[in-house]
Amino acid sequence: MVWKASHKEESRQKILTAAADLFTRKGFNRVGIDDVMAAAGMTRGAFYAHFSSKFELYEEAILKAGRAAMQHFEENSASSEDLIKNYLSEEHLLSDDIRCPLACLVSDVAHDDVRVKQTYTKIFKGFLKNLQEKPESGNEESAVLLKAVLMIGGMALARSLTDKQLAKKILKTCSEAAMVPEREGSNY
Repeated sequence: MVWKASHKEESRQKILTAAADLFTRKGFNRVGIDDVMAAAGMTRGAFYAHFSSKFELYEEAILKAGRAAMQHFEENSASSEDLIKNYLSEEHLLSDDIRCPLACLVSDVAHDDVRVKQTYTKIFKGFLKNLQEKPESGNEESAVLLKAVLMIGGMALARSLTDKQLAKKILKTCSEAAMVPEREGSNY
């Protein structure tokens, strides 16, 4: 069978998309290469034509998931305040489509391999940079860091609770707290 020139890249992207979804839902240790390849509609043998290891796949897939989540929030946010509200929204809390790896994987990564932590760190730094680049966000490192912690931590905690009313209160409180430095012009 003759494949078109773009076939290899299309296959790679299918694998990355499947991996991004699985890793953000289950974490690094609960997803195997067979799981990813089955979700991509391919055999395990095709994996090694695209990636040398599960760690290489993980890094690229999580970065892809992080970029996709940030793009979603950026497209729907005209300001830093909008970004905070959208990130800490009920829609994000309940969505199966919007999967920010920072909020979904925070507890898994804490107990994982240093390479997994390095990937998470890279995504977190990118998240900070995106927040810092918002004109009205201020560029004070401590204020940006506080917003990121409130956003990611608030969403991670809300996603972990069975009490949905409490989860919504956490999102609302974190959203309000993350916007305080903008309104008051302080670092905290």
